[in-house]
Amino acid sequence: MSATPAPPAQSASPDCDLLIKGALSSTLTESARPARRGGENGKILECRQISRCPGAQRRFCQGKIVTPGLIDAHVHVFEGMGPIPVNADLYCLERGVTTAVDTGSTGYAGIAAFKKYVIRPSATRIFALLDINGFGVMMGLAGEYGNLDWVNSQSTARAAEENKPDVVGIKCRLSKETRGQTISKS
Repeated sequence: MSATPAPPAQSASPDCDLLIKGALSSTLTESARPARRGGENGKILECRQISRCPGAQRRFCQGKIVTPGLIDAHVHVFEGMGPIPVNADLYCLERGVTTAVDTGSTGYAGIAAFKKYVIRPSATRIFALLDINGFGVMMGLAGEYGNLDWVNSQSTARAAEENKPDVVGIKCRLSKETRGQTISKS
């Protein structure tokens, strides 16, 4: 019978460049509790009492909650395109959101610009649902699905496939306002 190898020894003082002290940690599986966190290159190393972390910058956050980055599953962040989009970093990061899913701000016609001007330069990690309408909601058009010339499932599928992993799905809004007509009852 062979012995099970011992787990690698953990350092009593991990290397880190930031030590957050006095904050409460928060996870979905446990209640908030006092903790110190060591961070390196933007990653949390540990969530436990760390006795020391030589050379680390220290932040004292008494009474604050430290939590993993949040995910906003419905945003419009194609800033400047249409009536509702916001700047991803200004809107998301100050709210603790580090990952966001833009839900249809653009379609196949604008995905290249969305990637170039929004996804790539943003500190917020952004994924996109590609609107089945070639223009998406960025134009702020009422009845955007009323003109079926703007809806092209083949172009949408091709753009989604070509723009993985940034595009994670397709958005199609189904309401009388987006179709530009009412449904008659028989």
